[in-house]
Amino acid sequence: MKFVAVFLYAQEPPGDNYYYWGLMKDRNLVTTSLDKLRFANDDLIDGNYLSGMKVHAIEAEPGSRVTLIMASVPGDYFNYCLSILKETKYSDSPFEPAPANPETNIKGGALGFFHAYAETRMTRIVRSVN
Repeated sequence: MKFVAVFLYAQEPPGDNYYYWGLMKDRNLVTTSLDKLRFANDDLIDGNYLSGMKVHAIEAEPGSRVTLIMASVPGDYFNYCLSILKETKYSDSPFEPAPANPETNIKGGALGFFHAYAETRMTRIVRSVN
C-alpha cells in the first residue's frame, strides 16, 4: 500500500475563514480524533482559487474510495482546537509552561466547546498509486 495525496480545487471566499479537513476510506472514518484532522486559516490564500492545494494524505490502493470531509468552522472553535492540540499533541518541550485549561464557551465550569457547522464531502475512487 502507498500513500495517496488529497488535493483541493476550490474557490476560497474572501474574509476571515477557518477550515478543517478529515478523511474517510471505503466509507470508514480515518480521522477519528482531533490530532488526525488538518486545520488551516485563510491568511495566505484569502479569496484566491485553490488549484491543487494538498490538504491530506492517506494509505490507499487502487479501487479504494477516498472521501475528503471539509468544514468551514467558527474562528473561536478553530482556536479552541488549536489550544487543545498545543496542550496535548504539540507539547513536548521540557521548557513548556504547565498545561492550562483551554478557553470554553460553556458556562458553569464545564470544559468543551459548543458549535455548529456544515460539512461538505467529496468522494473519489483511487485509480492508480505511483
